[in-house]
Amino acid sequence: MINVVLMRHGDAEALRSSDQERQLTELGKEEVQCMASYLSIHDAPFDYVVSSPYVRACQTADLMVAQQSPSAQRLQVTELVPEADPADAQLFLDALLATAPTARVLIISHMPLLSFLTEKLSRPGVTPIFATAGCALFQYQAGRGEFVKMLAPAAL
Repeated sequence: MINVVLMRHGDAEALRSSDQERQLTELGKEEVQCMASYLSIHDAPFDYVVSSPYVRACQTADLMVAQQSPSAQRLQVTELVPEADPADAQLFLDALLATAPTARVLIISHMPLLSFLTEKLSRPGVTPIFATAGCALFQYQAGRGEFVKMLAPAAL
């Protein structure tokens, strides 16, 4: 069973004075809604939706919760900012799953962290490039997991 999904935020506006304040574009909102719709049809709702505190990741999380998982617990953690250490992100995920072992978790973050986290959660050499609003699906238990597949809004 797929229990962990890593997702990149939707398409965001061009760089501003603060990368943290960049917002989703209309295209980005459409990409996220497409992915939310797909996941709501093909997978069970998430118990936790966890995002980086950056605006574009929070907007993505809000759209996912509204369309796919209205009862999900919403968290923001600094372990998911773009320059974070993937080992810290994995420790956060492992701690969350230790308290709720059957939970389904959606993690919304940024490149390059998502590529490195995919490798950390699965096996060396698995470092995909995520499309905007793209997802990596895992069967994961604390400490180790199996990468199942990638999804991209343009391919749905």
